[in-house]
Amino acid sequence: MPRFFPVLILFLATSVVAAETPPQPGTKPKPLDPATLEKYIKSSPSPNEEDADPDWKKNDPFLNPELKIGKRNEVPQFNPPKSLDGCGTCKGRGRLTSDAAEKAYMVFENEDPQDPSVSLGWLACPDCKVGMEHKQRFEDELRRLAGRVKLYQDHERELKMAFVDFETRHVSGHFQTSIPEARECAKFFGQLAKQLSQKGCDTYLQGRPGAHHLIVCENLKSYKAYLSRIVAVEGGDDPNWLELAAQSSSFGSRNGVVIRRDKVVGGEASGLGHITIFAFANMQVREASQGKAPKWFIEGFSSLCESLIFETPWCYSVAYEKNQISFDADWSKAVAKGLREGRVAGWDVLFTRDLISMPQVEYQQCWSVVRYLYKFDAPAFAKLPTCFAENLDSVKAIEKAYGHPIGKLETSWRIWAAQGK
Repeated sequence: MPRFFPVLILFLATSVVAAETPPQPGTKPKPLDPATLEKYIKSSPSPNEEDADPDWKKNDPFLNPELKIGKRNEVPQFNPPKSLDGCGTCKGRGRLTSDAAEKAYMVFENEDPQDPSVSLGWLACPDCKVGMEHKQRFEDELRRLAGRVKLYQDHERELKMAFVDFETRHVSGHFQTSIPEARECAKFFGQLAKQLSQKGCDTYLQGRPGAHHLIVCENLKSYKAYLSRIVAVEGGDDPNWLELAAQSSSFGSRNGVVIRRDKVVGGEASGLGHITIFAFANMQVREASQGKAPKWFIEGFSSLCESLIFETPWCYSVAYEKNQISFDADWSKAVAKGLREGRVAGWDVLFTRDLISMPQVEYQQCWSVVRYLYKFDAPAFAKLPTCFAENLDSVKAIEKAYGHPIGKLETSWRIWAAQGK
């Protein structure tokens, strides 16, 4: 279930600890037609209806981390062979890649889910039984799929909100939008997952539906209501946090992100697509690195993924204070200009930056450096989550993954980025 903490993602134009992105030039946020909402999703309980559950903090399925779908009642015990290569079928991995792994996967609330081998993208090994965690995850997925509809219904009842609920292979979506708009965003998630997988970088795709949630609220009222529920459950030391978070386009953590739709949609689903891809990638890199990836890398990776789908990034993250900025349309040219003018930080400085009041060009630099690392050597890039999870700092993690001294890589990046690439 989502464990939220105060880091906000902004859609180019705001700042707090959240993510924001600016509407495309010349467009205004498109209000959601209430008739459309009523047509595509079931009605929510009346907001005036008396709360029938006084223990909602304990029972809310998304806000209480103790309530988990697919909870392990019995853990089967296996005896793995002495050598992890002892099984000729799976080579000791305990699983076999499914043909479905390369195919996009999405299932909406009123659709029957497919079997776990499709949703997970792999099959449990029928022979060696090695890898208890893999087999357990497969069995957990069976139980989770059986209970997902009730879980999402309980979520709506507790929050007194209606959502279009759906799942992709790596996240559950809960959108106050039409089904077509939700499907468009789900399609973007599938496109991104396919691109990363084709580059051998599926090490970043560690999120799972039921454990990672992307929530889109229709407007400020529902967005603040959702954040208020989080505050009531999670608590917090900053009394001004809620008002600060409400100024952003989204708020999230390793396991969940809440987005305010009316602040980011610029007339087409691409507006919502930008921030949902950014938020999706943000969760994936946090999960893949066990929450230990540095902030500059999380920011850069999220922007990289956004640019893989939409070419030009819009989003950035901030922490605890307003940071009103406006990016140039072409981030590559902006970084090249920053290099010529001496406004770009050295990697040693960038690696220690916080998101609070980060200069505009450094947000773009995070994207440029991560994009360079991805393009320069994708197999090495795929090793970085594991390196960060080992508590290596940025320099040691990159040097271990790439096998080159950091100075050589930085010099190569400067030459590359100066060309506006």
